[in-house]
Amino acid sequence: MTTNPEEVVSLPTLYRGDSLPSRVTQDANATHRGRTFAEHYVTEGLLSKSTDQGLLADLNRPLEQLVAVHVGYRKNIKGEEYAAYHSPLISFSTDAIAAWHFLDRTAKKSFEECPVGKATHFMWKLTDVRARKVSPGRYRFEYRKSTKNVDKFREQFVNAVNAGDLSQLNQALATQIVHEHIQKDTGLHVAHLIDVNTFLTTIDPAKHNVDEELLARARKFGAKWSEWLLYPMEVEASLGGYSGRFSLNEALDLHLFAREVRPQVEPSAGPA
Repeated sequence: MTTNPEEVVSLPTLYRGDSLPSRVTQDANATHRGRTFAEHYVTEGLLSKSTDQGLLADLNRPLEQLVAVHVGYRKNIKGEEYAAYHSPLISFSTDAIAAWHFLDRTAKKSFEECPVGKATHFMWKLTDVRARKVSPGRYRFEYRKSTKNVDKFREQFVNAVNAGDLSQLNQALATQIVHEHIQKDTGLHVAHLIDVNTFLTTIDPAKHNVDEELLARARKFGAKWSEWLLYPMEVEASLGGYSGRFSLNEALDLHLFAREVRPQVEPSAGPA
């Protein structure tokens, strides 16, 4: 099968559940948490686990091995577990419910939507992505940084100041400075998106040096969770490779804020 390098396709909407950063949940003023959330992700972007002191031996594996280990790793094999926990790939799903799985592999937690002031978790939505097909199941997404989808949190403080509430002035100015820094970056940035189910069908265990049991597990879980992978490809000279950072852009949006819901315990029946 040949692939037209100029073929541009629309990708499905993807979701990812995540925990709120501690700097957000620890903000004593609940009304400021949206702004704190925006500042954090405008500054940091969405980071892969490779930023957590990942080793080059793991990050520089062939893509076939990276995908198989990320999705199907076995906890009793230290090399696989370590590589998965320091992976340069970021999991998403086409299923918003399944997307919570990426922060709860036990699948025992439940979440309900709530205001940011009460939230402990949130969900990303990657939508309206137009990407070039590189090979079966792999797409190149080019984007420019943007604060568009979190500007509402900045505007909350700007509007308060304009209405005469000068107590919000410092927060409004700080947020404005952070957002302007991103807005000045007009360069083109790149990430690859990988349809796990399709990509894994192209892997030959012998040719790509992928353990057959690992590959079978990856195929099983990739299908179960309707998984896609985001591979940020920002080159950072100081790291000698990719930064693992997916910066905010118009395609990456906040889907919802949520909090964990503890399971209801049925009252025990009294004596008959």
